[in-house]
Amino acid sequence: MPHGRETRQLSEGQGKTAPVLQEVKILIDKLGTGTQDVPIPVPSKEIDMGMTEAEKKQLQRERKRAEHKANSDSCYPYLKETFSEFLEHEANYSDVEIALGLAGIEAPFIEDERDPEEFALKEVIAGVENPFPGAQGAIGRAEVLVDCLLDAATQMALVVNNYKRQEIQRRLKELETSTEIDTGTKMNEAVKLNKLLEALDKDVRRSLPQWKITDV
Repeated sequence: MPHGRETRQLSEGQGKTAPVLQEVKILIDKLGTGTQDVPIPVPSKEIDMGMTEAEKKQLQRERKRAEHKANSDSCYPYLKETFSEFLEHEANYSDVEIALGLAGIEAPFIEDERDPEEFALKEVIAGVENPFPGAQGAIGRAEVLVDCLLDAATQMALVVNNYKRQEIQRRLKELETSTEIDTGTKMNEAVKLNKLLEALDKDVRRSLPQWKITDV
């Protein structure tokens, strides 16, 4: 898998280890469209209480087809070789395995064309209808993997940032009450600590290649 061109900004969020269902739904909505907001055209007809069950199911099917079409990658119609076949001769995927391995994470083994939903933890997507709209087969799984890794990196960066900020703020408070350090040293340390806090207030940008196109 290649690395870098499209700019993605790390943003603050909720770094919880056990997300509730609503948070999962919000995250999955974001993953489904990547970095682009794509309006989903659905039939204007609403489900009416007077509809028969067959009519309701038909309307639901129409909505699902419209949602799927709106979120499908624009490249899909032109992809002839499957992504799982492509990986058999794509050397760059070894870099993915090495990068994740250094973090103690085993890279996924993409050997067939099953959809990403088959690999998601059931307790995470429980109650969420169509968790990965538009994502199909191995290439859809790879797209979801990129989205999830970016979101995981964003949240991990937030957790690390919160920890460092907390510790530096504590050192500042200790300086204020310390009687063992002279005034000049206190001022120098306070300046340095405040510069660190200012640096932690800044966002970091990384560039990566475009991996999902839904608006062409």
